[in-house]
Amino acid sequence: MIFLLLFLFQNGYAYQFPTASQQLYCNRIIGDRNHQTVLFTRPLQNGDMITWNGTVVSAASIRYSLYNGDQIPFHWRQDLPAQHTIFNNFVGRWGTEAYGPSFYQIGQPYQVSVKLVGNQFQAFSNGVLLYTFPVRSAVDNIVALDSVGSVVINWIEMECANPPFTTRAPRPSRRPRRDHGGHGHGGRGGHGRFSSSGSSSDESC
Repeated sequence: MIFLLLFLFQNGYAYQFPTASQQLYCNRIIGDRNHQTVLFTRPLQNGDMITWNGTVVSAASIRYSLYNGDQIPFHWRQDLPAQHTIFNNFVGRWGTEAYGPSFYQIGQPYQVSVKLVGNQFQAFSNGVLLYTFPVRSAVDNIVALDSVGSVVINWIEMECANPPFTTRAPRPSRRPRRDHGGHGHGGRGGHGRFSSSGSSSDESC
């Protein structure tokens, strides 16, 4: 983590110590996180997907990156009004650029996603797969992202392939116990109704 923060500082990225509600863990965080680093509660896993929802403000560069320590296994950039997107990775230095289709339009809303699937990153626009970028470096400890560009971000979401489960404690029965006149059987009362289910907030995946 220290190496990540040092790398971000040296490269001019803003960092604010996040509260739990500002960290991604199979949930959605609301608010404009542009020019901010967002940490993950646990590393990105195979099958997990990150989605950004927002609006492009003006013609300028839009850049999103995923961090594995001081490495960037996935980086995409579109320099509007150019109608192509640049994909790359960073391990001590930038790799060879790869080119894909446009994901953003000036003045238009957008919803873009990146999903780690095996040895590749899949890039989506509005749920449609537009480009596949091969994994070039370690992806076992992707724990942060940053978003920089001429955009307003509405929310960022992590959709987990293996989301956490929570169980509600069973509630005691409120059914009154029946009295059968001293026979000592207790009738049908007293068994109670118990329920347990995986639950999540409206903002969870």
